Formats: sequence, C-alpha cells, structure tokens
Amino acid sequence: MPNNPVQIILNNKDFLRSPEPGQRGPGKDFFENNDQSFQRHREKLISSIDRVEATIKRSKYQSVYLNVKMREEAFAKSYRPIQKVFEKIMFPCVGADNVGMLYFHAPRQYIPILRENVRQTEDTVKVNISRETQKPYKSPSRGRSEVGAIQSIDITQPTDKWDFSVTEALEVFKHTNTVSGYLVELFEIPHGNGVTDHGLSKSLLTLLIELGPGAITLPLHQSNNTLILELQLTCGIHDAIASLDRNKAIFSLKTLIWVLVIQ
Repeated sequence: MPNNPVQIILNNKDFLRSPEPGQRGPGKDFFENNDQSFQRHREKLISSIDRVEATIKRSKYQSVYLNVKMREEAFAKSYRPIQKVFEKIMFPCVGADNVGMLYFHAPRQYIPILRENVRQTEDTVKVNISRETQKPYKSPSRGRSEVGAIQSIDITQPTDKWDFSVTEALEVFKHTNTVSGYLVELFEIPHGNGVTDHGLSKSLLTLLIELGPGAITLPLHQSNNTLILELQLTCGIHDAIASLDRNKAIFSLKTLIWVLVIQ
C-alpha cells in the first residue's frame, strides 16, 4: 500500500508460525451427482493398473515409471493424488511434464496396494450436517477426490522421451559459443525405502559399456544427493570404460550424466 508504508499486524502469530504440513482444503467430487460414472471411471483405472502389473511381470525390471494425466479441472496442486492413491513412501512423484502430467516411480511389489487404494474409494459420497448452518453438505473422502482427479494411468513409453538425432547434436556443436556436450538428467530413484532394482542398475552400466571403443564414464562428484557422471566420447580405440559404484550411481536421489564429445 503506497499510502500506508507502515502496517500494524495484530494477528502476528499467523505470519510467524508455519502452517501444519499436510493440511488441505475440503475435497472436491469430480463426479458430483453422478456416482455411476465415477464407478465406471474407477474400474477403468483399475484395469489400467492390472495392465501395468502384467507388463512388469513380463519385464526384466522390477519397477516402472507411470505417467498420470490429471483431468483439466483438477490441475490445481491441491488435487494431486499423492496422499491416498500414490502414497509417497511407495510411489514417489519423480517429475512432471507440461500441465497436468505427473510421473511416479512404481515398484512391482507395491502395485497391489495401488490397486487397492483406488478400489476402496466409496461408491457414494457421504452427506454430513453442518454444525453452523444445520444444512446438509456432501463430504467426499480424500481418496474419492484423488481418484476422480485422475484422467488416466499409463506406463511411460520410450516414445514419450525427448529425442534428437546425433546429426542434430553435431550441428549444434559446430557453433563456437556452444560447449561440446550436453546434460542428461535421469529420473530420480528413491533411496532408503527398501526398494531395489538391480535391473535398472545393470541396464545403465550395460548401456555405457555398449557405447564401444573410446567411451569413458567416470564419476565427477556428488552434490545435494545428485551424482554427476562424465561420459567422454573420444576417438580412442580402447574398450569402453565405466568406472562406477553401482549403488551410488543408481540409488542416489538423482543422477546427471554430463556427455562430453571430444573430436
């Protein structure tokens, strides 16, 4: 306020005290007055989870990354399905893409819990009586609100990744003001929650070795739980070198790969 530069705050405790974590506003029923549509939507999500589980069982890996698309009217952060559907300790949210697309790490062992979290949401919304107005109001559970906020659940496919050709990269490297390299940021993988996925670890190391003669991968440093790897692509004729600590390389919170092209 330009005309009142000095303000007197009487309720100063509201400004000095941090709000209790986890508190949210009332849930929203995205299928209000349409319980049958909600039930069909819930069964659709359960079928998607069944397909996810079947895919993991056929895979050599023990976990997948799920892309969870939110319905447009649920784009607000408070509707993210991170309390009742994708419980944080089992299904950490590892990223987002555009508006309304979230990525979750989903270990195979927890898929039945995910299915049950969706299945147990109520068919009909409970009606309560307001103590202040004595009028009835609907009170959807957090689970019903989160399930209703989800539009779809799918496994993230290789085609969903950002891609560019080697030719395009080399064209960029020709510019004198461009560093001859690029940074690759991998999805974070949870640490310390008992989930291990040696398939992911082995696949990364295998990929680095399969780059062939001249490839050198060395750890640079680790900062803020982020391991930085330098991958050098040289003109050497020696076999590919990947000097990594498997546990640190894969099970740190994040892994960044700095690719340096030496021509």
